[in-house]
Amino acid sequence: MQPIKNNTVIDVPLSDAEFDRFQHLTHERTGIFFGPRRRNELQRHIHAILKKQIAPDMNTLYQKLAQQKTNSPIWDCYIDTIIVGETYFFREKLLFQALQQKILPDIIARHQKDKVLRIWSAGCSTGEEPYSLSILLDQLLGSEINLWRIFILATDINKPSLKKGIDGLYRKWSLRQTPENIVLTYFQKENELYRIRKDIQKRVMFSYLNLKDPVYPALSTCTHAMDLILWRNVAIYLSDTVIADVLKRFYQCLLPLGYFNIGASEAGYMGETQFVSKQYSGTFIYQKLPIPQQSSPLPVYPVKNTTRPKKGLEFNKTFRFQTDPPKPKPKLAQQSILEMAQQSANIRNYSQAIAQYRSYLNKNSNDADVWYQLARVYANSGDLAHAKEACLSAIDHNPLLVEAYYISGLINEENGEIDEAIQDYKKTLYLQSDFVLAHYHLAMVYLQIKDDQQAERHRIHAIRILSRRSGDETLLDADDLTVAQLLAMISQE
Repeated sequence: MQPIKNNTVIDVPLSDAEFDRFQHLTHERTGIFFGPRRRNELQRHIHAILKKQIAPDMNTLYQKLAQQKTNSPIWDCYIDTIIVGETYFFREKLLFQALQQKILPDIIARHQKDKVLRIWSAGCSTGEEPYSLSILLDQLLGSEINLWRIFILATDINKPSLKKGIDGLYRKWSLRQTPENIVLTYFQKENELYRIRKDIQKRVMFSYLNLKDPVYPALSTCTHAMDLILWRNVAIYLSDTVIADVLKRFYQCLLPLGYFNIGASEAGYMGETQFVSKQYSGTFIYQKLPIPQQSSPLPVYPVKNTTRPKKGLEFNKTFRFQTDPPKPKPKLAQQSILEMAQQSANIRNYSQAIAQYRSYLNKNSNDADVWYQLARVYANSGDLAHAKEACLSAIDHNPLLVEAYYISGLINEENGEIDEAIQDYKKTLYLQSDFVLAHYHLAMVYLQIKDDQQAERHRIHAIRILSRRSGDETLLDADDLTVAQLLAMISQE
């Protein structure tokens, strides 16, 4: 135990054993890795936490971290200390030139028909990067921006940073590389601080997400069907194994032709991925190219022959049917095509899954459950318009299908139709009061519109429901999201 003098912790070196167990626990919980070269850095962070009087000594601090969940207040403080959150608006000038001149115009051109844009700032810190993207889109789309559905997801493991991003209030230092005309256009000065313009702010949704957890891509975390993912200056904190897994998942999160960017010092990790590198304006951008479909055509199932000969009818007087020909088994065939559709959805072959579900619905249009599954596949593929139509069909055929209202809420939330999303989530809870994901998303929506009282109400409801369940239990219709992972996403200090 290190000595304490006048309530001040005296800095002492980490022993080998202390370093090993702190760095192992940190990596196990967060993916953040402190190798031997970063030993002094970890030591400084631990001393800084102890000086906050969270624990009297290193051993007590370690025991508290080991015994409490990663969503606990002590972990929030620990993560906030070991991660450097320094960033600013329009950081990396060459990147934003490429985004303005090439990348975003290309994405916009591909979405002229559906007018839906989906962007993810992974490791968003205090929000400067996602808000810079929102400003850039406002400049590119001009007066037509209200015709578009723009969804910018901003995630981070650092909850205090996320709170600052949601507040949208920044010091002048965060604007040190921002042209004065942008500051005057998109910010309102409040004493010595600058507040982001509300229409720019509302296009960004902040959410806690630990990239080490396998909770993406998924509808429940809104991490599907992305056009662009920025993941900059985050990999430097993580181990090689975690980075490899994260990059594979990012690849799955992107639509075909979607773009990805990583910090220049981290680009060495891209060599083993499926991304194709391209250079624009002096910076490297990576793209997910379409993979040629190798799937076989849909099988042709037997159809009942209504004109076949009756029993006993002679053919050329030498052959007689002794029994009727075998009857087709439509129910078995239908079950087979649904199984194949689910398999296609599981491997993210969404076009094949859509064709299979629609083939089934052509003969069974009243099956609300299959309409709901089709809505999920459409949403995962980024086709929110058809997803909404499928949801409405599911509800039309079964007005009590609770999952359909929940998916409809997700779609409306991503479309920026907040009032409609709230109503859908409320209908979900009316039908099933312990539908925890509806509580979670209501908390997130209310947080975005600054209704802190309602956000806290639904957050507490979600925590109470989750606390009665096992941490490793997988939540229904949550793409393998577990109780413990959702608790980490929704908990606050």
